[in-house]
Amino acid sequence: MISIGEFSKITTVTTNTLRYYDEIGLLKPVYVNQENGYRYYDIRQLKTMLLISKLKQYRFSLDEIAKLIQPPIDNQQLLILIQQKQHDIQQKVAHYASILQQIDQDIYYLTNGGNIMSYLDNISVQLVDFKTINIFSLRLEMSLNEFGQNMAKLYQTVLDQKLTVVGAPMTFYHDREFNPAAFDAEIAIPVKESVTGTHQFDGRPCAMAKLIGPYSALSSVYTKIMQWIDAQGYKISSAPFEIYLTDPNHTPANQNITEVYFPIVKQTH
Repeated sequence: MISIGEFSKITTVTTNTLRYYDEIGLLKPVYVNQENGYRYYDIRQLKTMLLISKLKQYRFSLDEIAKLIQPPIDNQQLLILIQQKQHDIQQKVAHYASILQQIDQDIYYLTNGGNIMSYLDNISVQLVDFKTINIFSLRLEMSLNEFGQNMAKLYQTVLDQKLTVVGAPMTFYHDREFNPAAFDAEIAIPVKESVTGTHQFDGRPCAMAKLIGPYSALSSVYTKIMQWIDAQGYKISSAPFEIYLTDPNHTPANQNITEVYFPIVKQTH
């Protein structure tokens, strides 16, 4: 057997942490001296501790780890969950890479006496006639975290019904304010057929701007469009919508292409 001190030194895990793992049942010592409370571990538990540390490094919670390390270990389940963590970390890395790129640009602007908000000048707003389209859509209240899975489910429904996709996916935003936990959105896919679940979105004039970059930058496009609408004497006539010309699952965040449309009418005085 190995004392808790020796176990701590070998695994580089503090004795306080080991005692906590004992309390929550994650890794219990094989023997506890009732007289002095000293904990002792089996040498085979070193491997278990290394696995716990590895899974913690992969950002698994202690509750998740407790389920995963129960013998016999389900390697197939472990593989699936680690692949999901890999995807999550890759998304975070891409997100921070995008932020670093923006910081580099801001440093360049500031170093050369520029304004870090000057990027707004590069956003071009156009008046366009959006044509009538037939869409298969689903309107529901969702969180930002649920958006991707809801869009995937909608696509699967379109495939199951063997509908012909004729355009990029869209989202109509019906809320009057931003609430990332629950917002009223209509996700839609343009299709050829008219069946249950489809309807026509009638053509109308729109103020449109395009974003090439991460979705986190969409607020800048919205700001520029709102400024343009006000300056040109228009008002918003119905819910704004976005069209996603690239698949974020296969496109780097800084290369995503999104078109933003605001349906508008001329203000009457």
